[in-house]
Amino acid sequence: MIETPESYLDFKVNHSNLVFECSRVLHRFSTEPVSIFETNFGIEPDVEVFARDSVFRAAQLTSDTELLLSEDRLLGAAASSRSALETSAMLSLFFGKFKVAVSSGRKVELRRLISAFVLSSHEFSEDFAIKAPNVMDAVRFVDKEQKGIFSAYCVLCEFVHPNWSGRSFSLLPNRNDRAELNSRRLVVAATIAATATVSVIEHYTDFAGYIKGNRKNLQNTLLFAR
Repeated sequence: MIETPESYLDFKVNHSNLVFECSRVLHRFSTEPVSIFETNFGIEPDVEVFARDSVFRAAQLTSDTELLLSEDRLLGAAASSRSALETSAMLSLFFGKFKVAVSSGRKVELRRLISAFVLSSHEFSEDFAIKAPNVMDAVRFVDKEQKGIFSAYCVLCEFVHPNWSGRSFSLLPNRNDRAELNSRRLVVAATIAATATVSVIEHYTDFAGYIKGNRKNLQNTLLFAR
């Protein structure tokens, strides 16, 4: 028996539902935060606010993506999806660099790292001596753990920019085969971005466990190391 190809409408609805489920998970993380930093070394407020703000931002953007996909507003969905992925990728990069800084025992590096991520801004770069993290480095960092993320990110970027993919929607509402294929690519990339964001945010609690489990190393780094 030959299966009938899935229509674009069914395809989009199925993927929108997946993104919706991702947004529900992220919403739970953002509205029911658990206090995880109990080291009393003076860094808890900065790190916790950065992490929670990032989770809230990723949750909101993923929710926006689901709504825009359901309404076939694909260019907007590409923009919000890319932003959500960038947000979670920066959080993941911070987690990774934080662990390295603590393990190295270099207090200056740890404080510089926290400042760079918490206060990152190109807007005030002339007044801020510490260089802001690069979002492309963050996406590549996540791609090492979840292969295919960078490719999905590049697809989203093509739609956000006024390149061929981003301009092909001028064919709508008279969609042809080329435009439909392009739309499917975007929907798949947005779904991958949403699931990757959930995966990163779920490591939030793993990071909390690391903080608690390495309290002595963190204390030595902050109080005694140079």
